[in-house]
Amino acid sequence: MRTSRPAPIAPIAALVACMILASQTPPLAAQAAPAGQSYGEQVEVNVINVEVYVTDAGGRPVNDLRRGDFTLLEDGKPMQIVNFDAVDRTAAVSAPVPAPAAPVTEPGTAPAAAPALAANDPLHLVIFVDNTHIAAGHRTRALRQIRDFLAGLTAGDEVMLATYDPGLHVRLPFTADRPALTRALDALEKVAANSGEDSRSRRFALQRILDIQEKAAVRLQRGSEKDDPDEEGSSQEEDPLCPLEIAEPVKTYAQEARQEVLRSVTGLTVLVNSLSGLPGRKALLHVSDGLSVTPGEELFQALAEMCGGGGAHSGVQSTDSRLLGVRAYQASQAMLDAQGFSTAKQWSDLAAHASAQRVTLYTLQATGLEGGASSASDMGPEDRLLQISSVANVEKENRRGSLTALASGTGGRAIFDANNLATDMARIQDDLGHYYSLGYTPPHTGDGRDHKIVVKVERPGVRVRHRQIYRDKPPLERVVDRTLAALFLGTGDNPLGVTLELGQTAPGGAGSIVPIRILIPLATLGLSLHGTNYDGKVRVFVATQSAAGGNSSVRQMEVPLHIPMENSQATMMQSYLYEVKLQLPPGEHRVAVGVRDDVTTLASYLTQKVQVGGGAAK
Repeated sequence: MRTSRPAPIAPIAALVACMILASQTPPLAAQAAPAGQSYGEQVEVNVINVEVYVTDAGGRPVNDLRRGDFTLLEDGKPMQIVNFDAVDRTAAVSAPVPAPAAPVTEPGTAPAAAPALAANDPLHLVIFVDNTHIAAGHRTRALRQIRDFLAGLTAGDEVMLATYDPGLHVRLPFTADRPALTRALDALEKVAANSGEDSRSRRFALQRILDIQEKAAVRLQRGSEKDDPDEEGSSQEEDPLCPLEIAEPVKTYAQEARQEVLRSVTGLTVLVNSLSGLPGRKALLHVSDGLSVTPGEELFQALAEMCGGGGAHSGVQSTDSRLLGVRAYQASQAMLDAQGFSTAKQWSDLAAHASAQRVTLYTLQATGLEGGASSASDMGPEDRLLQISSVANVEKENRRGSLTALASGTGGRAIFDANNLATDMARIQDDLGHYYSLGYTPPHTGDGRDHKIVVKVERPGVRVRHRQIYRDKPPLERVVDRTLAALFLGTGDNPLGVTLELGQTAPGGAGSIVPIRILIPLATLGLSLHGTNYDGKVRVFVATQSAAGGNSSVRQMEVPLHIPMENSQATMMQSYLYEVKLQLPPGEHRVAVGVRDDVTTLASYLTQKVQVGGGAAK
């Protein structure tokens, strides 16, 4: 048997692998399989399902539409709707409307015979709380009302609770156990929320701006008393208000805030990736106080007011920097500098990515309808500066922009200015329980590209929402997604009968070398005769996650199989052992393994917990 050299795995540390045959008696059914038999390739009908939400001018669901009322386009081209279902998940049975007996398809498009499955389409709902961008009081108010919403879900719907604080943490895996979910929500209310850190950083930046301006004003006053203001080279020219360095505290704050926003985007992206490996519909309720599309833009706007003369009424030293030329920071430059910290593209990309993975995002700004500002006598100069209408509006729209982008880009809803969430949550419940499922067969399979979807309804006065993009995933990308789902969500499937074992650990680097032994029964694999060998190929996918939330990327290793014809029947009664050596730091880890047979296209997904340190790994 040949030994292959797999590609190394980098993120958590080095990974090496080796393969041998392990003697193992297979199940009786496997013994009966003829040696070398090819099991054939599974043929999957590629039907793309699109959930469509149709409401009237008052926001009420429109439930009386039929197949002929809809037009569906992919990349601008009309597609034949082969599956149609007006879904009412609150009813005991949802009767699908059958596809026409002989549908007319686009040239080169294979007709789909798959039945409409929307009535049995499972729903996986994630409650995702961004603890780095939410105040504890806002979170408590939102979670207590979310409990009422969860009580109205269909009995079989599964819900997961996840947080970002920082790092992605699954507080409760998918479950239909409502009491367990209530307990997890109760526990989450006791977890620290970190939104105060951003407020402190912003206040510190504001204070530095005001200190710089105040020192410039003092120098200017001293110079005006000492020098002749008409004399060339006087202090008025050397020390203007709004000196160039006044923008530095804002830039420092904006850069740090931007990095934190991007980390939140990354955590949400990883979660969306793991959800994409689940079957059926996926919905995610994102709960936060809002994340700025352009972090620090409100402070740049405050600079524009100060250096454009508009901040004087707030009690802050202001000037019209246009009169001072290049010696002063220009108000017009402030908003140009702000755009250098924009994350608009990242939010747009995340929405498109979630849409492509069939994940609908609902966003809830937990701040609710906030009260008016305190009186001027109760506020310091930095507070009054933030209360200037142009500054306050920039901050408000910034925090809404990210949540709007996520919801509108995936066909979901965004909730703002609501202390009582009952009405808005009822609308989300309508979405989850009543929708139209449209299925079509695209003229391509697994091309790895994103495709734009447009759905139109031939009825005036209605509003149509749906996901706007889907990704036609190649088979190996689907395996990566399922491996991530196993890693984060604990989901698995094992048609190949693979088993995992921990080998003997050894010291290595800052942690330990932990062998993961992957045993694959040969009788379950598809092998074909080539010369004097039975040949096949499997691919092994591995990813790891630490208890702190850090995770590696999914790495793939290609494993060719060459079984000599001589004694092949005896060989087929054994398992193929592929050993992966992971270098892991001390602590608890989860290892996810995907194994795909390239001949049969069957794949298994398993997880193993590993404790490193305090003795042998286990």
